Amino acid sequence: MPAPRGVFGYQYASGVQGLVSKISLPNTAYISNFYDSLARLTNTTLFNSTNEALDYSGYAYNNGNQRTQLLRGMVTTNGAGSTN
Repeated sequence: MPAPRGVFGYQYASGVQGLVSKISLPNTAYISNFYDSLARLTNTTLFNSTNEALDYSGYAYNNGNQRTQLLRGMVTTNGAGSTN
């Protein structure tokens, strides 16, 4: 898809329609997304062009499919907004 700043590329998760597994950025960096068996996003990672991870977010869910935990780097935040 052409954009004012360059071309973005999209790859989709196999077996699951519509879930983006990788976004290629114009500067050759990329974002990888991973999903659980219920098609919920479990983590997303930004990589630079040399495959070095620059940013990471991981997610945990309860049985009601509500996101209950966010992990960014080494800081964990529960649904109430506090950090562990």
